[in-house]
Amino acid sequence: LRPVMVVCIVIRSIDAFRTFDIVWTISGGGPARATEVFSIYAYVESFQFLNLGRGSAAAVVGAIIIVLFAMVLYRILNRFVEVSR
Repeated sequence: LRPVMVVCIVIRSIDAFRTFDIVWTISGGGPARATEVFSIYAYVESFQFLNLGRGSAAAVVGAIIIVLFAMVLYRILNRFVEVSR
């Protein structure tokens, strides 16, 4: 059961970073950017302020953070998984 749980935890952790659609639909970033998440920041910088360089840099930094977080989480959880070979 542990390998399945590791996969589920990694997928749900990565999915936690993808909250653009829910926040944008409900509040649009909120009053005075109160509920703005990282993906909304990249969207607003790119398409509302037309600052494409800053928006794309924010998206790349976000992708790097997600990849690093997934790698660290995978390595930590991999120590607890004992798969018979």
